[in-house]
Amino acid sequence: MRRIVLFWVAIGLMLMVGACKEKTLDDCEIDTSLEGGWTLMFCDGFDGDALDTTIWRAADQVRHGSEEVYYSPRPENVTLEDGKLILRSIETPDADKVNSGYMPYTSARLETKGNLDFTYGRIVVSAKTAPGAGTWPAIWMLPTENVYGNWPNSGEIDIMEYYGKRPGRVSAAYHVEKYNHMNTAISSIARTTTLANADSTFNSYELIWTSESLTWRINGQNVHFYRYNNRLEGTNDGYHEAWPFDQAFHLIINLGMGDAGGSGGGEIDAEALPTTFEIDYVKIYQIDYETHDKEAPSKVDYVELSNINDRYILWPRATDDYGVSHYEIVVDGILVGTSPVNSYLFSDTSFHEAFEVKVRAVDFTGKTSDYVLMEP
Repeated sequence: MRRIVLFWVAIGLMLMVGACKEKTLDDCEIDTSLEGGWTLMFCDGFDGDALDTTIWRAADQVRHGSEEVYYSPRPENVTLEDGKLILRSIETPDADKVNSGYMPYTSARLETKGNLDFTYGRIVVSAKTAPGAGTWPAIWMLPTENVYGNWPNSGEIDIMEYYGKRPGRVSAAYHVEKYNHMNTAISSIARTTTLANADSTFNSYELIWTSESLTWRINGQNVHFYRYNNRLEGTNDGYHEAWPFDQAFHLIINLGMGDAGGSGGGEIDAEALPTTFEIDYVKIYQIDYETHDKEAPSKVDYVELSNINDRYILWPRATDDYGVSHYEIVVDGILVGTSPVNSYLFSDTSFHEAFEVKVRAVDFTGKTSDYVLMEP
């Protein structure tokens, strides 16, 4: 069964389940809500006969990795089998070797860009990675509009990456303008988890993405965490250098192949092909704020001017029962901007600490805290 599950539909499903106890539940009818107000917004259990192309777009003749591979949407590379999505890497059939786009191997990549874009959520994917030297299966996210510029400025979130050259381990990572694999030690932005059965059984890979943090989980256990830190980012040109994750992203699932200059799956072992990356289900939850959020945010304790950058103000995070959406910054009674994080950089070089600056928190239902005045 494949469908987008809206909040009111999810409630109906739970009632149906109670009335039909003998019915065998599919993946999209299990866990339609999670603790913390998370409600199922989208689910694909891949139980149909064909991929839902209203959601998933398959890459065609797109190169990847070692320059020996291109992505293909053909049934040999993308199919549904026994309630699973199968991405398959194979040697290019002889009949295709005369094509101008020929490469020795073909694989598959799917994305939801333009069909399913969202901001904040809880993404859960049950997957079995592809065995064999040279494989590079991944579950990841990219921004849909690149609000802050091209990669890495607008961010990347890697929910799971597996490298065939180092079996038994999976990685989770983020990339932003200030911290990415080109300017930062990979150990600072990525975490590797030992998972000996990654390519032999299904595991749950999860990302909890809120307005102020990213949390990665494997089989329910936290494995990585990232949160904006205004004390560290005080010299930035803007919060988005370190936290561009306040815009719409889309989901990507692909079976990459090859070394990609040393950062990929390693040299491809043709003897290991065909190999498959299998997905049991994809679930995306979001919080139904109108139902659950009953409290206004707390007032921040103080607002101060940075001692490093005289156009940068910062304050402690406010608290809210279901999270702060953003902060409003008011100067001399005029709203001059908002920020999803607990800092703000004034673009006007004439800003002076003698101005009356006030900040308040706003939650996702529009409830606000009291203003706090920055002390001169």
